[in-house]
Amino acid sequence: MPERHAALRDGAARRCYGAAVPTLAEHACLTLVVQGVSHGWAIGSLLTPEGELGRVFTLSRPLTYRAIDGLVAQGLVRRKEPTGGTRDRATLTATAAGRRAATAWLDAPVSHVRDVRIELMLKLLLRERAGLP
Repeated sequence: MPERHAALRDGAARRCYGAAVPTLAEHACLTLVVQGVSHGWAIGSLLTPEGELGRVFTLSRPLTYRAIDGLVAQGLVRRKEPTGGTRDRATLTATAAGRRAATAWLDAPVSHVRDVRIELMLKLLLRERAGLP
């Protein structure tokens, strides 16, 4: 079975058994981490109303950091705390499971017509940002 289908199947299994399924905010943050955005502040900047993705989907900084915390708790993102001075920022990297989940989410159609306006447009912008068709 192709990897993306396995990831979709795993997501369905998590819903059935009550395990966490990433929210739209978590999916957006996860996909940005997979695309190489490695700091929470940079992710938050992309998701402000003035940011690259803000014309379609906005997220406040506190909600951005909450989404990142959720991704870390789900094992989809690793956070490496700074070892230097106070101005250093934690570095974020996607785990293998996180990369699979982001790919599966980007490749999956939206579930409902009501999701076209935000989720589909967000997916299209993130795909364009990654150079995907």
